Amino acid sequence: MQTEDSDEGLMPEIFMDWSILPEHELLTEEGKSTIDNAIEKLPETLRMVFILRDIEDVSIKETAEILNLTETNVKTRLLRARMYLREQLSTYYSERLTRKEKND
Repeated sequence: MQTEDSDEGLMPEIFMDWSILPEHELLTEEGKSTIDNAIEKLPETLRMVFILRDIEDVSIKETAEILNLTETNVKTRLLRARMYLREQLSTYYSERLTRKEKND
């Protein structure tokens, strides 16, 4: 059984190194839309923490207070959100990289 603070299943199945893509490849309108869609697919408990921490730049302590969570729980949820997004976006960016390599 996976508990709220469990680290089970956190490693993504697909892992893509995006650093080899030029920044403009990462920030196309299609890419931004893909990121937005992936964020929207996050479970609400993870999405709220991700938005507060990584988009709004709210501290862990303040995020915990806003959401009535422990700081440990905020960190756990943030890690889960980031890992989920990494997996979702790795598929998209690996396809972009494959297309780019074929065109080079």
